[in-house]
Amino acid sequence: MAENIVTCQKIRKSFPGVLALDDVDFELKKGEVHALCGENGAGKSTLIKILTGLYGKDSGRIIYEGNEINFKSVQECRNNGISLIPQEIHLAQDLTVAENVMMTQYPVKHGKVDWNAMREKTLELQKRIGCENHFTPDTRVGDLSMGHQQLIEIMKAISTELKVIAFDEPTSSLSDDETERLFHLIKELKEQGISIIYVSHRLGEIFKVCDRVTVFKDGKYVDTKVINDVSAKSLVALMVGRETGGYLKEKNYTDISRKVLEVEGLCWDKKVKNVSFFLNKGEILGMFGIVGAGRTETARLIFGLEKKERGRIKINGETVEIRNPRQAVKRKLGFVTEDRRGEGLSTVSSVQWNITMPYLKKLSSSLQTIHHKQECDNAQKLSAKLRIKAASLDDSAGSLSGGNQQKIVIAKWLGAESEILIFDEPTRGIDVGAKAEIYRLMEQLASEGKSIIMISSELPELLSLSDRILVYRDGEINKEFTEVGDLTEEQVLHYAIMKDEGGDKL
Repeated sequence: MAENIVTCQKIRKSFPGVLALDDVDFELKKGEVHALCGENGAGKSTLIKILTGLYGKDSGRIIYEGNEINFKSVQECRNNGISLIPQEIHLAQDLTVAENVMMTQYPVKHGKVDWNAMREKTLELQKRIGCENHFTPDTRVGDLSMGHQQLIEIMKAISTELKVIAFDEPTSSLSDDETERLFHLIKELKEQGISIIYVSHRLGEIFKVCDRVTVFKDGKYVDTKVINDVSAKSLVALMVGRETGGYLKEKNYTDISRKVLEVEGLCWDKKVKNVSFFLNKGEILGMFGIVGAGRTETARLIFGLEKKERGRIKINGETVEIRNPRQAVKRKLGFVTEDRRGEGLSTVSSVQWNITMPYLKKLSSSLQTIHHKQECDNAQKLSAKLRIKAASLDDSAGSLSGGNQQKIVIAKWLGAESEILIFDEPTRGIDVGAKAEIYRLMEQLASEGKSIIMISSELPELLSLSDRILVYRDGEINKEFTEVGDLTEEQVLHYAIMKDEGGDKL
């Protein structure tokens, strides 16, 4: 039996409001392809980012080739044979293939860059992974496909003495041909004795290329299995096998006679493919899918943050063109984004300013001066309704807890009199108590006739709150569940991973 090249013991990592890894263990053997599986937020990407120098661990031990290590940077990891191929490729698009591959190790001759040597070294690396006929060392990276850019990342990795390579959702932006080429390359790397960590939500890929699989759930280690000893059904059960108790919505407030939002044939690049659905008055419509499946992208198109290529949007039966968020607000849409600190709030501004910002014009006189008393009264009323805990409305939004920051974002859209609310990961990064408050608030809004789209990676909250659930896969709606009462997490996750039609069955 091959010995371990990497052993992780009791690795712990937290971010503000989130315990991402809770004393997890992981072992990688020499020359194996080892999959990391779990739902969104399980801790898979966090672990490989710690292993490859992007994050530091809070506690725990990492043993590499028999020695405890504590590498401080990506470059230090790479110099010692550990590299990451990230989900989002970050290359200098205006530089050549050779310039990108040799970025930190340009060959020098007589005090100047030796361009010929750099091209020769790059071509050697291309031949090693079999892509010498796909592009030249002088090709501009920005002119290449995502699949070819991924090959450049792999060339960068093997330009040093590579021993461990981690792939994070490597096929998410690849064509079928590029995916097959990647699988062939992984096999070749394995034959060269390189150890590979493979993070993917796509179970078919895991069964095709991996030797073992480790499952994480909610930041905790669950189990490790030899791939031949596990089925797709049992693997999904390991990924979702938690207690699902907690908040449960009291009733369904949907008015099926009133469609407030209709989306028909929405398209945007390869991110959103012919998406059609409707939203009823008083309904909470859940959306589930793996990262990059198209849920958030659909929401951004509806709200005018991105430009659709094709498709039609109707609000209350009227076809509308929403080209920017200002037009969306006029149509009484509100968007609680997943990145509340980056897009939903001005953390340096006051609680009051954040709550009233979208509709300050309505609080202004004909001379364009703001009625400050009206602004203050409005902010206080909404703050009380949502139970925002702040010593003063003049406090900066950034000084509040994650749960209270989320309430501020919701408050501003209620103040703007939004009738259709899009919640994108509404409870990400907030504690259990704050989550329950957000759940109660969403149900209250539905009971008042507001219509809600809830995008969430947490299956328990989707099953507890949703009246219907749409499951996204690869930019498309793969499945609609109209009855949620007896639905299981396994059933929902199945359609996020596998196509609705054709051979894959649980």
